[in-house]
Amino acid sequence: MSSNKKIVKNLEPKKVFEYFAEISDIPRGSGNTDKITDYLVNFAISNSLEYKKDDFNNVIITKKTGNKKYEAIALQAHTDMVCVKTSGNKKDMSSDGIDFLIDGKYLTADGTSLGADDGIGVAIILAILADNKDYGRDIVGIFTSDEEIGLIGAHNIDLSNVKVSELINIDSEDFGVAVFGCAGGSQLEYEKRAKLVSRTNGTLLILKVSGLLGGHSGMEITKNRGNANKILINVLYKLCDKTKFNLISVDGGVFDNAIPNKSEAKILISESVSDKELISSLNQIIEEEVHKYKATEPGLSITFDSVNTSSNVEIFNDESTKSILSALSELPDGLISTFENNPDIAKTSLNMGILKTSKSSISFVYLVRSNVNEERINLVNKIYTIATKYGFEKKAESSYPAWEYKENRLEDRAIDIFKKTFESDLKVEVTHGGLECGILLEKMGDASAIAIGPTLLSVHSVDEKLDIETVGKTYNFITEFLMTE
Repeated sequence: MSSNKKIVKNLEPKKVFEYFAEISDIPRGSGNTDKITDYLVNFAISNSLEYKKDDFNNVIITKKTGNKKYEAIALQAHTDMVCVKTSGNKKDMSSDGIDFLIDGKYLTADGTSLGADDGIGVAIILAILADNKDYGRDIVGIFTSDEEIGLIGAHNIDLSNVKVSELINIDSEDFGVAVFGCAGGSQLEYEKRAKLVSRTNGTLLILKVSGLLGGHSGMEITKNRGNANKILINVLYKLCDKTKFNLISVDGGVFDNAIPNKSEAKILISESVSDKELISSLNQIIEEEVHKYKATEPGLSITFDSVNTSSNVEIFNDESTKSILSALSELPDGLISTFENNPDIAKTSLNMGILKTSKSSISFVYLVRSNVNEERINLVNKIYTIATKYGFEKKAESSYPAWEYKENRLEDRAIDIFKKTFESDLKVEVTHGGLECGILLEKMGDASAIAIGPTLLSVHSVDEKLDIETVGKTYNFITEFLMTE
């Protein structure tokens, strides 16, 4: 028995947590889903279930019944996870699973993200597919890959032979809330190429931003959390007004849909700038930036280290340094608008998730979200205008549509079942997160969808937590739902 299975052996529903432990022993970061796909295929074979696997690591598993009292229902979750770990953590998340910890009422991981987004959804579906209940309908488990890096699996899955009237997506993160609409998104990558020049004298300065909370760029975007990339650029842009320097590199962030919690830049300070002048300017700028996030980012740290150098250093020239910093400073980031009737839910936002320097070029990657397609398109166009003004070229763009809310036959049924099961009211919302429902519904034709799930906190971060009690409640709600029409 694995250590993860030992930790969850007394948790209920037992089979759900057993399956979650098994898949958590498997490395399944985005773009690394071969092993979890093999696991799902073996699961289907060992349970004598029909399955189909495609070249994108999507897997469809069908549990058939001879008692077709109701129309078939699809249960859907994605298999990949966002892999992040604490500074200094030596775990190789490309080859190792994660390690569970119990923290009071929560299940969490030891120094890494937990992957309950969306591993717990996968586990719930597996438990239902493997049980001996006859729900009076066929149940289709749809397991999509690489959701976290552009909904790749959902975009490419073939659902032409999947005939269902309803889809239950288990990728929501607040138990007691049913989602009936989600934001659409656009992933954008721009790059500026420039010739480097060499310099042998000056002060090499390394500037680091760290200690930020980070988190999911859809769920935490209303909380005024700091974006390490934008904070770093703000410091550099302000310093550029006071001190002559040239940019060497700027790097931060791992995923476009995760708010970056650390970032680093290297610059070469001109010989004419004294150490006293440099330190004074930096301390003043850093103090201003830290104060800005005093309430929401108490752990924010902005540090610098300098060393005099006489070795050859390749740098971006004066013009390129200025245009790069001007572009990155002018580009928007964060929350743009919220819903008028619910200011806690974002309507339009964007996240500068990645900054990266390679030899002679700097690139940035954005995820733009909006529950209104027109607003998303307008923001994409704004990024294009600013980026191209400063010599950046578009390298990639992909988009997925918003799942726009409309009344459907699932809503009343879900509200009624929730009330009877838990003696409380189900809250109906739209989310700013990028669920796969909009893409999948386009492929399914005349189907309706609902997104639900247990409560998760701080997803896409090392502080990710799963509320244990809500897992059983979510499982009970779904099984009740499957036995009604």
